[in-house]
Parts: sequence; structure tokens; C-alpha cells
Amino acid sequence: MKVYISGPITGHPDYMERFSEAEEKLKEQGHEVINPAKVNANLPASTTYDQHMTLDYIMLDMADAVCMLSGWDKSKGACIEYGYALAKGKIIINSYYGVKNVDNGSRKVTPEFGKKILETLNPKGIFWFEEGAIFIAVDNTQSEMFMEEFSDFENCQKWIRAEKCVDSNGNEHFD
Repeated sequence: MKVYISGPITGHPDYMERFSEAEEKLKEQGHEVINPAKVNANLPASTTYDQHMTLDYIMLDMADAVCMLSGWDKSKGACIEYGYALAKGKIIINSYYGVKNVDNGSRKVTPEFGKKILETLNPKGIFWFEEGAIFIAVDNTQSEMFMEEFSDFENCQKWIRAEKCVDSNGNEHFD
């Protein structure tokens, strides 16, 4: 997946290091990364804020997902990028947890984070993750945890929405 990095730049002298660190972590996870801090650092000093944002929109359009770095919500530019990414239907990744928001209220997590949820029952919520060719859905919103495995994304999401679906063993749910 191609991921664009978004976060605070203005007023943060360490922004290049923060963006580079996020880039390295995302590459370790197998993603292609668009690091606007590196791109923008090579532009002429006379480049205006609006010109930077125009280029950022172009880079965002190239991406499948946007990784939001901590403090993004206090950055005018990152907030604009977040809104633009939502409007374009991009996947939003929270840099702290490797979490992806899905329109049904569930969150995609990394397999490592998903296994921690299964072991600790925390945090509470509805999650899903991929383990090889299997999609695993977890609902631990109540005192009990429910988990099912699916061979495709569509049935995984149907289970999360409590719609009729078929798990990886061929069992039907929510008749």
C-alpha cells in the first residue's frame, strides 16, 4: 500500500526526524511511502504555503492511505490534509497504534496488535486484522470476547455489521 505521511511541520524543528522515523517504520511493514517533508525540503525557499499545499494534494492523490503523526490535530496543514483524505476515501492510519478506521465503526489493526487484543482483551472495541489469507474479526465491546475467522474481507465486514455471512469453515452467522 502507498502511504502518505501527514503531521505538524511549522513550529516543530524535529519534523524531518519524525517524518523519517515514520517512513522507516512504514517501509518495514512493506509499504511504499510518500514523505512530503523530504519532497518539500527540496523546493525553492520562495515556495508559498499554498504552493506547498497544492503539491501535498497531488501527493495525497497518489496514496492509498495517510499516516497521521502525533500532534496532527493541532496543525492547520495536517488538519486540511486529513479532511482532504477523508473526502477522497483514503485509509487513515493512526501512527500510535497502526489502526485503520472503517466506516462501520470497526478498526483494522496490525496482526501483532490484534494478537495483543486477543491475549489481553484490551482495548475494548470491534477490530479486524489479516493473518495471511485469513481475515479475523474481534468484538470485545462487552464482558465476553467474540472472534471469527473469514476467508474474505466482505464476510468479515458483514459479521462486524451483524449481517448474514459465512466464516472460513463454511458456518453461517446471523441467519
